[in-house]
Amino acid sequence: MKSTLPCLLLLTICLVAGDGCRRKDKNTPTGAKTFSPENLQQLTEAERSPQASLELLNELLKDWALTHSSFPKDPQEFVTKGALPRLPVAPPGKRFVIDPQRKSVVLADQ
Repeated sequence: MKSTLPCLLLLTICLVAGDGCRRKDKNTPTGAKTFSPENLQQLTEAERSPQASLELLNELLKDWALTHSSFPKDPQEFVTKGALPRLPVAPPGKRFVIDPQRKSVVLADQ
């Protein structure tokens, strides 16, 4: 009897721990991009050219459209929602904006 108690306790712990590993975060939509080291590497590489920055932001916008019910108001929402650690640096005199008609991120005058 004494030897079965530790085995039962160990089995219970394994079952509880295993169940917790399978749970999904209910606050993050399935497939939603969140910040990762890969995003930071992409961001660093994207800042080498405005076109690369636009491509990165438009890729995030497409993913956003698949996982959220509405488009972000501006690219800063990628940062506040955790998809990027920060926005890429826009060229001097320009800023990144979301064009709702084209459903894409574009460069606009400041």
